[in-house]
Amino acid sequence: MTSTVTGSRWAFLHRCSTAVALLLTLLSSVLCAPIAATHDDSFLSCDTSAGRGANAFFGFDCGARTQAPEAPSSELNVLLASAPRSGSSSLRLALETIGRKPLHGADMLFMPDAVETLVHRDAAALLNFTESRGFDGGLEFHTWAVLDILKLRPNAKVLFIARDVHAHARSFQTLVDLMLKPGAPTASFPFTSLPGVRTMLSGMYQIQRLTFPDLNDYRCAVAVTCDSMSDEQHRTIVRVLEHWSRTVLAAVPAGQLRTLRLGIDGYAQLCEFLGVPEGDCPEGSFPLVNSRGELQTISMAAYVFNMAARVTPVSYTHLTLPTIYSV
Repeated sequence: MTSTVTGSRWAFLHRCSTAVALLLTLLSSVLCAPIAATHDDSFLSCDTSAGRGANAFFGFDCGARTQAPEAPSSELNVLLASAPRSGSSSLRLALETIGRKPLHGADMLFMPDAVETLVHRDAAALLNFTESRGFDGGLEFHTWAVLDILKLRPNAKVLFIARDVHAHARSFQTLVDLMLKPGAPTASFPFTSLPGVRTMLSGMYQIQRLTFPDLNDYRCAVAVTCDSMSDEQHRTIVRVLEHWSRTVLAAVPAGQLRTLRLGIDGYAQLCEFLGVPEGDCPEGSFPLVNSRGELQTISMAAYVFNMAARVTPVSYTHLTLPTIYSV
């Protein structure tokens, strides 16, 4: 009898501590993220990676941003060739504004089948996943496969966002520091045991691995062998980004490639390249989203959850992550 009572009490404490942790995480997200829902059935802005991630985590809906559009299979005709943290979220919003349906990496993080294509380095499977769900563009997570996808879709147009390489590298470092380095709240237990988090982290580490093909570069970039935010890490990231830029710009036919300068070029240049009639093209520059502050939102939410969970006398079932630092 005593054992039964004790077991029930522990089960009750487990449920209570989980509820408290989730409540504090929700409160942190509400305080740290913009409550500017652009869809009626979401509670955070769907225009940012932080908002889409939080909405998906708490069961709210961002419509086509986290689900495939309700459309028949279509052919991919736009690709982004610049590395992650180049401004892809801003470009996605711009493409959607002019009627395109691009699939962005932030959405793929919550799609296990999409993450699996990254694990297997399968460009054809990634292309099929994108088109079969009605998307006509691939951003960020498609970057590593741009040259292979172009062989399958030779008429696709390629966009490249030109950004100061040192600013680009610092943005990359910020992502790693807040979310991916060993010990970061989002990469730490018990947050890693929550539904969907493992898929999200697996996708994020896989895209970093694809961005940094050399294992030593990768381990430095994700702050395993180099200190996070260090000069050594910065130099490594800069070198890889510069090499990738040279490779892509030399390989893509000039008539299919358009370079957009971050913060300078806008809808006019995009519409001209994609053949959008002038009357259907918005004026001005692209919206700027996915800043450091939005990454801090996710990191803070994970930190609050971890702290709330750890102060309770509950033994959580440890769900280990894949070997993410050495693959």
